[in-house]
Amino acid sequence: MAFETSESMDAETVSHEIISSAVRLGVRPPKLIQFEGRRGIVRSLEPEKEATLELLNSAELPMKTLRTSGTLKTLRKRYFAPKMKGEGETKVGRREGR
Repeated sequence: MAFETSESMDAETVSHEIISSAVRLGVRPPKLIQFEGRRGIVRSLEPEKEATLELLNSAELPMKTLRTSGTLKTLRKRYFAPKMKGEGETKVGRREGR
């Protein structure tokens, strides 16, 4: 499940908040898989999906769920794809086909 916070913060703060919210709600905390700046990915089991959504939306830190997916690969590709070399650059002085 991908989520976004309203401000940039470190992974340790986000992880602590997710665990604290889970304890408050009496649910099993999801595992924080990846977090960079404002976006993150948590993993939870299918039966706990609704509880995880509620947890993220009720956390003390403002979080917004972006998307759920069956695979981490899909979420990483969509929200954490590395920039390709030269992406967004215009090539000048080269002819096509060479």
